[in-house]
Amino acid sequence: MAVWTQRSHSITYRWGVGVESLRQRCTGCGATLSRYNAQRQCAACGRGATAKVDATFWELPEVVAALQRWDLGAVVRFYRRHTGLSQAAVARLVSIDQAEVSRLENGKKAIRDRHQLRQWAVGLGIPDQLILALPTPSPDQSASGGGRTSSAALGLDDPATIAHQLSAITTVNVEPADLARLEQAVEALVSSYEASGPQALAPVGSQLRAALHDLLAGRQHPRQRQALYVLAARAAGLLGYMAVNAGRPASAKAYCAEAYQLAEAVQDVDLMAWVRGTQSLEAYYAGRYLEAYDLADAGVRLAPDNPQAIRLLVNGQARALGKINDRRGAERAVGRALALAERVGTPPGLTPCISFEPYGLARTLANATTVYLALGDAPKVLGYAEQIDHHVHEADSAWSRALVTLDVAASYLQRSKPEVERAMELGREALRSGETNPIRSVVQRAHELRSLAEPWSRLDAVAEYGTELAQWRAEKAAYIVEAMPSASAARIP
Repeated sequence: MAVWTQRSHSITYRWGVGVESLRQRCTGCGATLSRYNAQRQCAACGRGATAKVDATFWELPEVVAALQRWDLGAVVRFYRRHTGLSQAAVARLVSIDQAEVSRLENGKKAIRDRHQLRQWAVGLGIPDQLILALPTPSPDQSASGGGRTSSAALGLDDPATIAHQLSAITTVNVEPADLARLEQAVEALVSSYEASGPQALAPVGSQLRAALHDLLAGRQHPRQRQALYVLAARAAGLLGYMAVNAGRPASAKAYCAEAYQLAEAVQDVDLMAWVRGTQSLEAYYAGRYLEAYDLADAGVRLAPDNPQAIRLLVNGQARALGKINDRRGAERAVGRALALAERVGTPPGLTPCISFEPYGLARTLANATTVYLALGDAPKVLGYAEQIDHHVHEADSAWSRALVTLDVAASYLQRSKPEVERAMELGREALRSGETNPIRSVVQRAHELRSLAEPWSRLDAVAEYGTELAQWRAEKAAYIVEAMPSASAARIP
């Protein structure tokens, strides 16, 4: 009769044979099962036996390609990589030995037909429609590998997989013709801006920007992606310029920040300088003259000999310095702008205000007119205005005509013998020439003229201009909702 003894939590025969040796082992991994486990598998093997992938796994290109070439070894490798299962766990799913899974993955075994594949399909959950759609395997696909080492056994990808992967990474969502059309759309915004204004074109620009963002979310070749970055930066920059003209400073800042970041990402120095000029313009019309100078100066330092520096010098630095009555600095900036314009050979006419092209000579001199108006130099204002009169009236730019006319009108009030009635007459002429889709600069300059005429407010001419200005502001420029700078900030020194 056997004698039993108790030792801690272990029960043994008197002659040392443990009860554990009589317990059942896991049918999966062979480990001894706990006395409390009534199942035939341990917990780990039990979880592994039920591990399955979802339907999206069988839609992966590499899995579909492996099935199409009857490379079940590759399918099993993908399956195990996706689920984290061991070869033994996969063997349990399919009810075969682990060695068979190993032979299949190493290319020493091949599945020859759909009947053989059915067992694997049930175990792994391969959809029936995929099995039915498989082509008949070629002789080399159904070979068992006897004596030959497969690409998979060497760790190499199958040629079909290589081709599929290359196709996946070189497939793009934009073609050269698409880029050409998008570039034309940007150019159309520039060319039609002064005739249509921000009210009509801001929605168009916004749609173009959204389309470019959608494309950038996809895949392109490096050069295509660079071109999309430039186009997206230009679209954002144009919207920033429109926001300045419409008196929406918060939107202008956000659009310009986006445009600068995109341009910087592809190191488009021309475009980066252009954006700095637009940021300077926003600060200038908000009365933040020192900030306007700093932004323009940052652009000049970025590209001192670039044609974009003409705009940065005369429209940014010089006008801001004129407003803070720094005559020496303003004149130096104007001189540098004119010298650079002569050196690079800009066109003589009045280039569009929103253009990405360098300032033409007439546009440069129109800005110089505003600089000398701020400095109170009426002879210089009238002299520059006379030089560009032909170009301004020949150009299809009602805003430019209005702005130059308003500068000339203000200069008549700064003369040693002010010509108030002539100034107010020119002011009313400017309102009429710029009455179609007026922009903030025209509105602000018109108010500055009325502010400058305040000492003669009792004169009928001044009162009539004030009345016409108020009516024009309400009827033609109501969409410009931002408050104008205070009279002290707007007043010309």
